[in-house]
Amino acid sequence: MKETRLSRQVNLAARTIEMNTKDLSDVETMRPPPGGGNPLNWILGHVVYGRNRMLQIIGAPEVGGGVLEPLYGRGTAPPPSHRALPLAKLLALYRSTQEPLQRFLEQADEAAFERPIETPSEILGKTVGDALYALIWHEGYHAGQIGTLRRFAGKPGAIP
Repeated sequence: MKETRLSRQVNLAARTIEMNTKDLSDVETMRPPPGGGNPLNWILGHVVYGRNRMLQIIGAPEVGGGVLEPLYGRGTAPPPSHRALPLAKLLALYRSTQEPLQRFLEQADEAAFERPIETPSEILGKTVGDALYALIWHEGYHAGQIGTLRRFAGKPGAIP
């Protein structure tokens, strides 16, 4: 089965994130938005952490060597600048998840999407397909936040 809808969403989110992080500095990514919230560094790290969850669910190797969850996992506080991963490193980790995720989405059969996940939840659902839909939606949500944080950093919008 070729899952073109999810594959397209993954590609659109990746394009959006790439465009919105272009020409940002590490300092700019560490600033929280006015009025509170997470800085771009935490959000991008959290997206990469989410990609790791997708890789785990499809049975592909995770990226980052275990450093992502304590810094960027759900419910964590943004890391101080001396512990945060640099923007270039986060982008490299993010990019490294694209190919295995795309390959799964383009080659997996229906049975692969219906396979139960190891830890079902209300958010992720019960199957690989359910979990991927939820996590890809989650990534799109954060990709939009990254665009807003780019503007807070004083940069023009990046989406033509």
